[in-house]
Amino acid sequence: MKAVIIALSAFLLVACQMDTKHAASNSRGHVEAEIETVLNKSRADVVWHWIISTDVNCDGHKDEIFLGHDQRKNLYVGAVLGATTPHEISVVRLREFCREPLTVEEYSMDNDFKELGGPPDGWQRSKSGFCVRLRGGSGCEDLLVYWNLRKNKLDWWYGL
Repeated sequence: MKAVIIALSAFLLVACQMDTKHAASNSRGHVEAEIETVLNKSRADVVWHWIISTDVNCDGHKDEIFLGHDQRKNLYVGAVLGATTPHEISVVRLREFCREPLTVEEYSMDNDFKELGGPPDGWQRSKSGFCVRLRGGSGCEDLLVYWNLRKNKLDWWYGL
């Protein structure tokens, strides 16, 4: 499992990759810089940090997932879809989420959430796809950021 720990301090967001081998294999190159530029153009008021590569929309291609914040300390998750040229993006703002410490993990989409009353809106169970699980500090509910197939964009759900 890949996990990233995020620390927020004033308007600064620092991402620390825990899997150093994975981090080294994803060093900033031309493609990554181009992707970040596209994301910055979509939301110029948000400072973005790459957090993980995973297939969030279940199309068989790795997507680049970013965590961002604005000056009001709102948190955002952005996905730059890997199979699209020019790069398609989807951004979701997270409301009322505990912020520190924040752990980000890949989470398998092979779940129907029967024990929780069923899956969130637009969820499609997948043996190969992943969503992003955000885990806040003590007393905070986990949050899933997933690809909503009905809306064809990122969405989020409390429930774990």
